Amino acid sequence: MSRNFKLYPDDILNSIKKIERYKKGMNREQLIADELTFDAVIYNLQIIGEAVKHIFLEIRKCQMSLNTIDNVYSEKSTKLTPTCFDNYIKW
Repeated sequence: MSRNFKLYPDDILNSIKKIERYKKGMNREQLIADELTFDAVIYNLQIIGEAVKHIFLEIRKCQMSLNTIDNVYSEKSTKLTPTCFDNYIKW
């Protein structure tokens, strides 16, 4: 079962907030020296990377779908709504 696409931006924002909270008041050297905090920051960076990867996979799926639609419909078709975005965008 795949995860809802709309949750990934929330994951990114939550991880950014956590990173900012964890490293508050620390400079680079202090962050690197504090192994626990450093690991927590790295972990949240990984969460951000995974979320971004899944977002781009969904966009690529829709892009492939749109390319197929472009090949099937003529340029005269003006009322075409790409259904691949229906779960993500309120039309």
